[in-house]
Amino acid sequence: MLQKVSPNETYEPLIYRRVYGRSSPAIDEGPAASALASVKQRYDEIEKRLGALAKADKEEAVERGAVQTAIAVLNQIEKAQLPPPKIATQDHEAIIMLWAEGMKRCAITITDGEVGYVVRDNRQLLTAKDSINIHEFKLLGYTPALK
Repeated sequence: MLQKVSPNETYEPLIYRRVYGRSSPAIDEGPAASALASVKQRYDEIEKRLGALAKADKEEAVERGAVQTAIAVLNQIEKAQLPPPKIATQDHEAIIMLWAEGMKRCAITITDGEVGYVVRDNRQLLTAKDSINIHEFKLLGYTPALK
């Protein structure tokens, strides 16, 4: 069953796709190009915010290693063409990347050189891993590269 869409609400696509190689007029101009530029801009803003977390004052700063690991994971998320995550911090030691689609919730917790994740659907645990070394963590076949 279809629902009416209100023109006052904003919607974000669940999956973003980039087109590489030869471009077409449909991608070079118009809403598709604008949407891709907006996604890139959001990723750049998140990376800038993460960098600022390492340089913040003592009350708000997050460990530099956690920030570097989070930036490496963020770059792989962008390469995998996933929507930009929401970012949260935990106890100055971890960065959390969050996504939601309907009742499905995904969270990646990132510390200095380690990653853990949880995926739930309708409050039921689907999968979870804790304390994976960043060099062993693969996101859709990609291994994050630390800078």
